[in-house]
Amino acid sequence: MVLALINIAFVPSLFFGNTPADFYAANGWGTTASVGGLTMLWILAVGCTLTTTPQQAPVTS
Repeated sequence: MVLALINIAFVPSLFFGNTPADFYAANGWGTTASVGGLTMLWILAVGCTLTTTPQQAPVTS
């Protein structure tokens, strides 16, 4: 749902042209910052998941 909202927020980039100074331009700083930020959050989430150790269930005999 979050990615769908982000995609909807950047629909105007289809119509703003390609001037890098504009926020909604296809190669503008808004889309570049958003994609970089999402990539860093994804790497952080995967890193935290991989570094946690699973809790072992108590052994009952």
